[in-house]
Amino acid sequence: RTKKIETAVIPAEKVFVEGHSVEPETKSMPAENTKTQVTEQKTEKTEITPQNLVSDEKIWIWVIVAFLAGLLISFLFRRPQTAEIKETKSRTDWKSIISCNLNNKDYRALRDNLILWGNTVFKDVNISNLQDLAKAVKQDNFENQLQNLNKILYGGENVSLDAAIILQAIKNSSGHKNKNEAEHVLKYIKGKFARAMLNTLKITQHNKRDTWKNVPLQDFTSSSDIDWSQSIADIDKQLYKKYNLTPEEIDFIETHVKEME
Repeated sequence: RTKKIETAVIPAEKVFVEGHSVEPETKSMPAENTKTQVTEQKTEKTEITPQNLVSDEKIWIWVIVAFLAGLLISFLFRRPQTAEIKETKSRTDWKSIISCNLNNKDYRALRDNLILWGNTVFKDVNISNLQDLAKAVKQDNFENQLQNLNKILYGGENVSLDAAIILQAIKNSSGHKNKNEAEHVLKYIKGKFARAMLNTLKITQHNKRDTWKNVPLQDFTSSSDIDWSQSIADIDKQLYKKYNLTPEEIDFIETHVKEME
């Protein structure tokens, strides 16, 4: 039998041949490996440095800052104009606006501003001319002034206007909105629906705040879902429908709650 002997070849840095050292032959690397090394070096040189990125970010930051500054400047310049518009729409400025029209004898602007004021105060009435405004205000001396204004505008007559009467009518009508809402509240309280809800917690004759918890709060303005111009009985019917009361519940309220004068 033969024995196999495994041998390992260990490369040496130097080989001694007959007492002389000989350097081992260096294997030349393939051309493909050299090319890849060259290309890797080139790509490393062409990489974008962080400094370039920082400079680009600074440019964009300055662009955004300039844009925001422009918006701020435009807002500051437009702010006084919006403030003037809000002042003209406010109720307290109507007297000064109309007084200015009277002093300047700008009768067309006076007519337009009076109609606009009327629609602002009397929201439940559609006012399109001076006659509608006179019906809404219901003051004889003010109606006479509006007739004189019509004569100036359409008749070419040389008549005078009493500024004091016109401005006093504006002052007297400033509380019209609150007056209408107060009348709507009174109708609601007099109705059977509200008093039936009140009686669910009212034990004594005293009307404390807690006894009104079951009475739903309503919108008493002209934009309400309830037509407050109707009679109290019709308002109750609207409330029954709004809160989806059954026929039995409606019959109970109608028979057990007395009408209030």
